[in-house]
Amino acid sequence: MGPCLSTPPSAPFEPPFDPGECTAETDLAVLESWRDSQPKSKLAEWWPKDKDKSQWQRVTFDGAGRVIVVGVHIGGITGVIPADLGLLTELHGLDLHANAFEGPVPKQLGQLTKLQRLTLGGPGGHGLTSLPKELGKCKDLSILMFANTQLKEFPNELCDLPKLKGLDLSYCRELVRLPYVNFPELENLNISGCDRLVALPEGLVSCHKLKTLNFEFCPRLTGFPPGLLGELKKHCEIHHKGVTIEEAPKNAPAAAAAPKAAKASRGAVPKNAVPKNAPAQAPGAITPLTNLPDEADALETGCLRVLGVWHRPGEPADGKFFRFDATRLGKMLVSRFGEAHFRSLSAESQPDKLNHSRLAKFTGDAERDDARGDVKSGKGAVLRCVNKRSGKASAVLLFDVAMGEDINFGGVGCWNPPALAAADDFKQGDVLLFPDLVVEDKRFPALVPNSVAANTGTGWNRPAGDARFGRCGLVGDYWKALELEFTFDKDTLVAGLYTDAPTTDEMPLEVAVLRGDADAGAAENWQKIETKTVGSARVFAAEPVSCRRVRARWATTDLHKLGGLNTARSGGGIHAHPVGPAAAPAAAAAPRAAARRR
Repeated sequence: MGPCLSTPPSAPFEPPFDPGECTAETDLAVLESWRDSQPKSKLAEWWPKDKDKSQWQRVTFDGAGRVIVVGVHIGGITGVIPADLGLLTELHGLDLHANAFEGPVPKQLGQLTKLQRLTLGGPGGHGLTSLPKELGKCKDLSILMFANTQLKEFPNELCDLPKLKGLDLSYCRELVRLPYVNFPELENLNISGCDRLVALPEGLVSCHKLKTLNFEFCPRLTGFPPGLLGELKKHCEIHHKGVTIEEAPKNAPAAAAAPKAAKASRGAVPKNAVPKNAPAQAPGAITPLTNLPDEADALETGCLRVLGVWHRPGEPADGKFFRFDATRLGKMLVSRFGEAHFRSLSAESQPDKLNHSRLAKFTGDAERDDARGDVKSGKGAVLRCVNKRSGKASAVLLFDVAMGEDINFGGVGCWNPPALAAADDFKQGDVLLFPDLVVEDKRFPALVPNSVAANTGTGWNRPAGDARFGRCGLVGDYWKALELEFTFDKDTLVAGLYTDAPTTDEMPLEVAVLRGDADAGAAENWQKIETKTVGSARVFAAEPVSCRRVRARWATTDLHKLGGLNTARSGGGIHAHPVGPAAAPAAAAAPRAAARRR
C-alpha cells in the first residue's frame, strides 16, 4: 500500500516503504516536504506553494508527472541530504553541488537506478563526508562529482561503473588513495588539489577513452609506474602543475632509480654526508643492508624505503617480502606518537635512552626460519601502507629483524596476508608511505594511558595493548563488536581518538568518557561524546573533555571492511589511542616567539 496522501497539508510526509510504490504523487510529496524543511533556502522561491508544479523552476517532470531532473545547485540548502530523494526512482539528473550539506550521502540514493548525473560538493560542500557503496547500483551513471568534500575512501563498489565518463574528486583533501578502477568509458578525471593523495589509481592505463587527467597541486603524488604516463599521453591531456612527473625507465633497475627519485622529491643528500660502513657478512646470511638513500626522507613524511627483498628458506627472492631499516621505523613511531608511547610498546626494562637496538626491536624478535606472516601470536606489527611505485594501498605486516639478532640486517615486511602476496610486490628502491606515521602541521598529540582494557572478547584472545600503533592491532571476537577502555591516573584533557579504523557508516564508532572518580560500573556515569573527523583523528565535536577514562566501541570489526588491517589467515586489526588538544603548528608559533623577544 502506498502512502496516505489524504492527510492535511500540515501533516509530515510519510514516505512509502517500497520504492516500487512510488508515483507522481509521492514524487511531489518528496519535493514539497524538502521545500518546507528549508524555509531559508531558494527552494521556496523555485517551488512556490501558490503555483502549479508545471511552473516550478529547477525541476523537470515527464509526461506521467514523475520527476526526472532536479537541479538545485547554489540553492542555499543546508543540513543533511534527504534520504527521501531515493524515492524519485525515475530521476535521471540530480545536481546538488554548491550547497552547505553535511554528513554522509544517504545510501537510499542507490535506489535511483536510472540516475545518469550526480553532482555534489563544490563550493560550500565541505561538510559532506562519504559516498555510499549503494551508488554502485546506478549502472547508468555518467557524471559523478564529489569535489571539495571530506571524502577519505572511494568505495570499491563504485570502481566499475560501466558508463561513467566524468569523475570529479578535486580538492578532497583527506583522500589518500583510489582503488583499482575499471571505467571503460571514462573521459575526464579530476583529482587536483588532493593534498594527501599518494598514487594514481591502478587500472588507469586501461581507460583508453580518457581525454583529460588533472592532478595539479597534489604534492605527495610521486612514484608513477613505468610507462603509465607515456601511454596516457597518447590519447590524454595531462595537467600536473605543482607535481613533478618522473618515471623510472621500464628496464632500469629499481636501485638506480631510487636515488634520483629521492633527490627529486626530498632534496639532494648533503655533499659531506659520510656513508655508513656495511656490516660484515654473517656465515650463511642474506646480504646485509648497505647505505641506500633512506635517510634522505624526513621522518615526518611517513616514508620508508625498500632496501632489498627477503625470502623464506627454499623459496625464491621474488619480491613478496621486503627489507627495511627497522631502526628508522622505530624513529618514525617516536616522531609521530612520542617517546612515551613508543616505550609502552616494549616489555623490556626502560633504558635511559632509546638506543638503536631498542628502536629496531619494538615488536619482538623473530628468527629467519620463522614462518613470517602470522601476527595472531602478537609478534609483528600491522600498519596501513601505500607503495608509491605500484599504487597499491592496503596494510603490511612488519617484523623486526631478518636474522633475529643483528639489527644491521633490518626488518622484514609483506602485504597482509602473505599467502596472497605476488612476485614483484616490492622492489629495491620502492618508497612506502605509512599514512598513520605522517606528522601533520597541526597534529593531536598522543596520550599514553596507565592501562588499556578490552571490555569485549578479542580475536585470538589478544590483549588490549595490541591496539597501540606499533603492534598487530585488534578485532572483536569472531570479528564482532570491540570495546576498548583507556584509563588515566588523573584527570586528563582529552580531545578525541586517533584510529586507523575506517570512518564509515558500516563501522560506527561510539565514544564515552568518565569524569573524576565516578563509579565506572554505573552506566549513567558515562557521558556519550559526539565526534567529528578532523584530519586523521576522530575529535570531540565540542571542547576537549577532562576525564579519567575513555571508552571506544565499534559495533563490528568485520575483516572485509578493514582495508587489509585484518585477515583470517594472518590476523591483525585496528589501532586506536586517545589524543590531546591540537598543538599549534611550529611554523606559526615561531614568529610569535620572536615578537615577544623583540
